[in-house]
Amino acid sequence: MHTIDSNSSVPLYSQIKDLILTAIEDGTLKQGEKLPSEMILAQKYGVSRITIRKALESLEEDERLVRIQGKGTFITTPKKKFKADDQIGFTKSWEMLGKTARTVVLKMELISPKKSIRDFLGAKEDEPVVCSKRLRFVDDAPLSIETNYYSRNLNFIISEDLNGSLFDILMNKHALTIKYQTRILTLCKATAEEAALLGVKKNSPLILFKDKLIDDTGAPLFYSLQVYNAENMDLYIR
Repeated sequence: MHTIDSNSSVPLYSQIKDLILTAIEDGTLKQGEKLPSEMILAQKYGVSRITIRKALESLEEDERLVRIQGKGTFITTPKKKFKADDQIGFTKSWEMLGKTARTVVLKMELISPKKSIRDFLGAKEDEPVVCSKRLRFVDDAPLSIETNYYSRNLNFIISEDLNGSLFDILMNKHALTIKYQTRILTLCKATAEEAALLGVKKNSPLILFKDKLIDDTGAPLFYSLQVYNAENMDLYIR
């Protein structure tokens, strides 16, 4: 950190905020690291504790700091923001936000899903359907686990490389139109497997999307379950 300019037109608290942000961005201050006390920071910069407190409060509002009662103030990272009514798919959505999205296929198999999923897909009771499970990353941090169940018209998906964008495969390679029939948002608790994959504790709160996707004729394409690490993201509508 550098000294501040008391003659600048920029408020002192804003200068201190910018210096702390710079230290976070260049790695001088690391995620989880505890900041010095307000008194020590005030002495370091030659300003009042009120000025330091205002800078820290502004950083806390920006989700760059978190204050824990009785323990101190710690560096955090801002939550990723995801559009709850997303219509263009995971990969494209994050790329448009300047993030790097990648996918790892965990499983691809034929299974017999529960009745509500079979009914949507139009599958018979003894008819297996293609199911994929994928771990989704944003900027190399695990963010979501997606489980999809595909209609028989999409059985070709078992031969596709799903380590990229599913929407790109369906829309650009196979000229399909993808629409959301319904999208339900709820909460759930992380299973032991989900916790291990997402790097959270078992029973941690997760955001769960239940999606029914159809083509332009209304025919079912796939049923999707996606759990998101609620600790690392915020949802927004607009």
